[in-house]
Amino acid sequence: QHLKMSLELNENSPPARAAYGRCLLELNQVQEAVVQLRKAVELDPSNATAYYQLARAYQRSGDAAAAQEALKMYEKLKDI
Repeated sequence: QHLKMSLELNENSPPARAAYGRCLLELNQVQEAVVQLRKAVELDPSNATAYYQLARAYQRSGDAAAAQEALKMYEKLKDI
C-alpha cells in the first residue's frame, strides 16, 4: 500500500514503480506487474534491477522471448 501511495504522489518515480511491480509479482498479479515494470524501464532505461524484475514477470507470464530480451538488457546494464 505504501508503494501505491508513493506512486500516487509521484507517478514518474522509476524506483517506486519498479518496487511496486516487484511486489505485484510476489502477489502473483503478473500482468499488472508487467505493466508497472515496463513503465519503470521506460522512465529509466538504465535501471538494471527493473529489467531483471521485468524478465521475471515476463517469464511468469509465459512470454519467454520478452523475458530473454529483458534479461539481455539487465546483463548489459548490471555492471555499469
